[in-house]
Amino acid sequence: AAHSPSPSTAMCGIIAYIGSREAFQILKKGLSRLEYRGYDSAGVCVYDVDSGKLLLLKKAGKVSNLESSEPLKGTLGIAHTRWATHGGPSDANAHPHLTADRAIAVVHNGIMTNYDVVKSQLQESGVKFSSETDTEVIVNLVQRERNMHPEDPVQDCVVRAMQYVQGTFGVVFAFEGPEGENILVGARRGSPMIVGVGEGDSEFII
Repeated sequence: AAHSPSPSTAMCGIIAYIGSREAFQILKKGLSRLEYRGYDSAGVCVYDVDSGKLLLLKKAGKVSNLESSEPLKGTLGIAHTRWATHGGPSDANAHPHLTADRAIAVVHNGIMTNYDVVKSQLQESGVKFSSETDTEVIVNLVQRERNMHPEDPVQDCVVRAMQYVQGTFGVVFAFEGPEGENILVGARRGSPMIVGVGEGDSEFII
């Protein structure tokens, strides 16, 4: 008989796309293929080339809940199915997570074991959080590095930020603005991550 995996056997699912095709349907199809792993919420974030903004759609419940909404337009995006570890199933706790100014988005598989200490440090510096997750701490660490080193490439900021994260992780970041139009940044420690390359090196799927 079919059954839902327990939290000890379920695993969050990540998919990301950058290329020439519309990302939303590719990401949503990828999420559907990850449903067997067990999850309690799902979401998609797409870079809108016209505005340079990150467009977000995430909901508690099934991947099919995303189908009733207008597709997000763009050829770069990240998506996620979540099994709750920090914070219960809710729209707010679903991935992707964005910084308060919506400049950076992240999807995350793994557990940040020191998130409470780092979250307190960020809160003392004025960072406001909208979820109960460790993942929101990670995306704000990257923003802190970007604020401290605005001239540095975003991938360098990610490398420095992830040094503050204890535990295992697989993460993929997207960014707003001109710099975010043609880049996704992935990082991992302990968690697997695979990059697929399309014909002619014109598209990539994580």
